[in-house]
Amino acid sequence: MNSLAEAMAQLESKAPEAFTDVRTGSTLLVASDYAGERNEDIASSYSFLFLDTVYLWLWNEMWSKGRSHALPDNRRFSFKKLNDKVRQRALIPFLKSANTIPGVLITYVFHKNTGYLFEGEEIEWKADWKKNSFEKLLRIANLFSMMVSCLSRSQQNIIWITDNDTIMANDEKQKQARSVVMHIINHYMKHPVSWTHFGTPGDIASEDILAICDLACGAINELAGSFFAAAGQKCNQPIFWENIVQGKAHQILEWYMDDLKHALKRITVLVWRDPDDSLRHQCIHFTGQSNPAFFWHSEFMRIVTNNPYPKNLNDGDK
Repeated sequence: MNSLAEAMAQLESKAPEAFTDVRTGSTLLVASDYAGERNEDIASSYSFLFLDTVYLWLWNEMWSKGRSHALPDNRRFSFKKLNDKVRQRALIPFLKSANTIPGVLITYVFHKNTGYLFEGEEIEWKADWKKNSFEKLLRIANLFSMMVSCLSRSQQNIIWITDNDTIMANDEKQKQARSVVMHIINHYMKHPVSWTHFGTPGDIASEDILAICDLACGAINELAGSFFAAAGQKCNQPIFWENIVQGKAHQILEWYMDDLKHALKRITVLVWRDPDDSLRHQCIHFTGQSNPAFFWHSEFMRIVTNNPYPKNLNDGDK
């Protein structure tokens, strides 16, 4: 994991536009979701959203208006449920609103040929966990701890909301997961932070934040084969994926691969094993052509000037 941290530091040094500073405010909010547990998946993906809560006001204002128009029944967003026509109509307004969040969305894509990375870890209740679930917990805990150590500042409060899946399946699993995270993060941190919350989302506002990770992770994992086919080449340009991924993942990937004019930055990290069994990784920051459908600047002006909100939320900036 140290080599991954070094790779991210190098990316920040070479391409500072790939990151948004999330250290200003008193609280760093982290959301995370995961994909790739089907047998047919060639990779497992882990998406983490890091944001400074002091700058969430525009997202809160813009998406609250968007949700009242597009999802008035408090319907939840998720990648698996995007076949629903109501959620499909709300997708572009949702992603457009997400672009206003000053933060960093990082998706780690582990090829399944990486195998088990933490088999030697011994914890007294390890036998209570299935092997795959325990490996997943340790990957998530290490990725989270590594990135918090890099992106936070001294004395910052940390809030972490995570998907309610196998690593947080019940109260006992949540207690054990917290124990693992607290143990691992102490090995990464070089400055003190405090914890405000660690657990699953408690209201629709936190579920909407978590849904950003859910959508990104699900769509990226569908494109994993193309990512690894291009690994080792110059991958900072858009992969030709339009004819590979269709349906619900298509619009999400159009959004994900363009962050040049937006506050929310997107980074993908590939991890795989070469034939000689060496572990390799590659950081990718996409700088694709801007898509007007996801521009949020006119909505921002309507909010600050208190003008009426448009009826057609799928209209781009005009």
